[in-house]
Amino acid sequence: EEEPEQEEGLGPGEGPGPEEEPEQEEGLGPGKGPGPEENPDREEGLITVGLCSIPAEAAHSISLKSLKLSLLMERLRGEARHLPIHELLYRVYKESGYYDYVSAMPAGETRRANLDMLVEKAAAYESTSYKGLFHFVRYIEKLKKFDTDFGEASVAGEQDNTVRIMSIHKSKGLEFPVVFLAGLGKRFNKQDAYGQILLDADLGAAADFLDLELRVKAPTLKKQALKRRMELETMGEELRVLYVAMTRAKEKLIMTAADKSLENKLGKWKDIPLSQGQLPYTILASANSCLDWLIMAQPAIPAAHMEMRQIQVKDLIGEEITRQIIRKMKKEDLLNLDGERVYDAAFGTHLRKVLEYEYPYESDTGLYAMVSVSELKKQSQIGRAEDAIGTDRDNLEGAALGELTALRGKQDVAGSGFRESGEQNKPSSSGPNRGALRGTAYHAVLEHIRFHEIHSLSEVKPVVDELLENGFLDQEARDFINPNVIWNFLSSSLGTRMAKAQAEGRIHKEQQFIIGIPAREMGLGDSDELVLIQGIIDAYLEEEDGLVLIDYKTDHVPEGSPEQGAKMLAERYRVQLDYYERALTQLTEKHVKERIIYSLALQMSINV
Repeated sequence: EEEPEQEEGLGPGEGPGPEEEPEQEEGLGPGKGPGPEENPDREEGLITVGLCSIPAEAAHSISLKSLKLSLLMERLRGEARHLPIHELLYRVYKESGYYDYVSAMPAGETRRANLDMLVEKAAAYESTSYKGLFHFVRYIEKLKKFDTDFGEASVAGEQDNTVRIMSIHKSKGLEFPVVFLAGLGKRFNKQDAYGQILLDADLGAAADFLDLELRVKAPTLKKQALKRRMELETMGEELRVLYVAMTRAKEKLIMTAADKSLENKLGKWKDIPLSQGQLPYTILASANSCLDWLIMAQPAIPAAHMEMRQIQVKDLIGEEITRQIIRKMKKEDLLNLDGERVYDAAFGTHLRKVLEYEYPYESDTGLYAMVSVSELKKQSQIGRAEDAIGTDRDNLEGAALGELTALRGKQDVAGSGFRESGEQNKPSSSGPNRGALRGTAYHAVLEHIRFHEIHSLSEVKPVVDELLENGFLDQEARDFINPNVIWNFLSSSLGTRMAKAQAEGRIHKEQQFIIGIPAREMGLGDSDELVLIQGIIDAYLEEEDGLVLIDYKTDHVPEGSPEQGAKMLAERYRVQLDYYERALTQLTEKHVKERIIYSLALQMSINV
C-alpha cells in the first residue's frame, strides 16, 4: 500500500530525523559561541562566558565565591534537619554575612531589628505543636496569602532622639521631655446614654414611657437618672485619660484643639466663681470636650504656668508667607557674602580650631577591647601567608587555586592516626566542622580522664564510654575517639610524665585566663593601651625548676616525614604558645621551662 503523503509541517511529537537536520540559521543558537577560529581578535587572559568575555582573575574569583556558596548551602541543608528554626536563621545571618550587610545599608538598625523579629517569630512558632523548616515556610506563605503583616520592628527607645506617635493608653508609664496632646476639641462620646433601653449594674434597666392611646412617648424619671449617671461616668473616664496624657510630659506640654464656637466659650467661662480654689461640680459636669475643661480652668492658672494662644486660619497663612519671605531674604544675603572676608574674627578662629582638631588617641580607636589567642594566631598566619603570596598574577592565581583545593579538602581532613574505631560508627558530620568536632572530642577526653588510673589499652574504651554516660561527651563526639590514639599518648614519655604529675597533684587542666598586654607589644600600633587577651591552656605541670606548658593539637598533617609535620605545627602555633607562656608566668609568677605541643595525628611530642 502506498503511504499517505505527509502534509506540510510537523505533527505532534515529530521532528526532523538524523539525516534531515534543519540548517542552522544565521546567528548563534542557544549555548553556542564562536570558537577560537571564529573569534581571532579575542584577547589573551579573557574567558568567554555566554556572549561576554571576562578577565581570567575575575573568573577564578567567581569560581571561588560559587564554591563557597555551594559548600555553605550544602552544610546548612544538613544542619536544617536537626537545628531549631531560630538557630538555623542565626547561622544563615552569621555565615552568609547578611546580618552585617543590612546593618551597613540605609536604616540598617531597623533592618537588623526586622531580622531579629523574624528569629523571635520562629522561636514562638516552634513553641507550638508544629516543628521543622517545611512547616514554618508554609506558615509564612499563608501569612502572605492572607495579607497578615506584623509591621516593622520598633527600634526607638524612650531616650532616643525621635518623635513617637501613640495613643494615650499606650503612653501609660512612659515619660517624654516634650509632649504634644492633640484633638482636645473632640466632643465626648455619649451615645451609650441615648439608647432606647439603658442598663446599669446597680439601678437595673430603664426605658421610655409609651402611651398607646395618646400615641405619646417620653423618657421616664428612672431613664433620665440612668442617662445622667452614664454621662457622668463617661466624663469621669475622659477626665482620667486627660490626666494620664497631661502627666506624660517632663518639661513641656503643648495641647491643641479646634472649635468653631471658641469665642463664645471664652466669653461664657471667663468669670467662673471658684469654690475653695476648685471649679464647681455643676460647671465641670456641663463640659462637652476636654477643651471646655481647659478653658474653665485657665483663669485660675498663673500665666507663668500656662499660656493660651488663639490662632485663626488666616493667621497661619500669614505667618507661613512671612516665614518664607524671611527665609528667601536670608538665602540671598548668604549668597551675596564675600567668601574671602572674615566677618567675625573670634568665631573664625574658633571654627578653624574645631575643624583642624585631631583626636590624640586616634590609633587606639581600632584596637580590640578583648581578643582570643586563637584569633591572634590566625592573624599571624594570615600575615605570613600574605607575605608569601606576593602580588604578581601567577601567585594570585595560585593562591585562589590553593584556596579552592583547601575548601574541597575540608570535606574530609582525617589523617591515618584519626581513623574512627569502626566503619559503622562514622559520624554523620561532614565539611569544615568535622575537624573542629574531632578536636573538641579529644580535648574533652584528655580533660576528664585520670591519666594515672589507666594502665592498658583495654581500659581506655570503658573510660571513654563512662564519659559518654556522664554527659561529658555526646554520641557524635564519642564516634570520633580512637582508643589507640589515647593509649599511644598515655604510654608516651609525655603521657607517663603527666600521669605521675596527676597522681601527685601537680597537673592543672583547662586553665582559663584573661590578661592585659599593651598594644605596642602586640604589634597593633604605637600605643600603651591595654588589650585584653583571653584563652584556655590545655594543661601545665608544676616541677621543681619551673612549669611545663602542654598544648594538644589534632590538626591534620600532610603526608611527608614526621619531622616536616612537627616543624609545620611548631611554626603555626608559636605565637599562640608565646601568649600562653606570658599568661602562665603572669598568673603563677613562675618560670615556664618547657613548651610542648602533642600532636595526636603524628602521635609525638614537639618542643617549641
